[in-house]
Amino acid sequence: MADEQGTAVEQQSQPSGETAPAEASWRDSLPDDIKDNASLSKFSDVSTLAKSYINAEQMIGKDKFVVPSQSASEEEWAEVYAKLGRPEAADQYQIDTSTIEDLDENLFNGFREAAHKHGLNDQQAKGILDFYQGLAAQVVNESSNNAVLQAQQS
Repeated sequence: MADEQGTAVEQQSQPSGETAPAEASWRDSLPDDIKDNASLSKFSDVSTLAKSYINAEQMIGKDKFVVPSQSASEEEWAEVYAKLGRPEAADQYQIDTSTIEDLDENLFNGFREAAHKHGLNDQQAKGILDFYQGLAAQVVNESSNNAVLQAQQS
């Protein structure tokens, strides 16, 4: 009996000349017209596919927009800017100007027009205005320091 088991094991371990069948894939159970679709090749099993489907379905309900191409019209960009929070008109920016000394209304209105033209939302416009204010204060401070330095030297 031991000889019979040894012979059976030897026969199993020896190649029979036949090739082993390819490992079955979950995609093999799909219809022929979709089972070889390249988009399915990234899923190793049905569970991964199901998770991806659930995530995709959740994304469908979210507010989305298509980023316009380089050759898009101003109207197409206006839609995107509106979805990103740009006010409907330049005079509707909610920017607190109470901290700005000697505010030039014409200059500020020009800034709001430029911000609106380029699609900025309130937060972006305020950030750029704050940067500019800091830069202007720095220039005034340096100019004042240079004037004092020149006065001392002369």
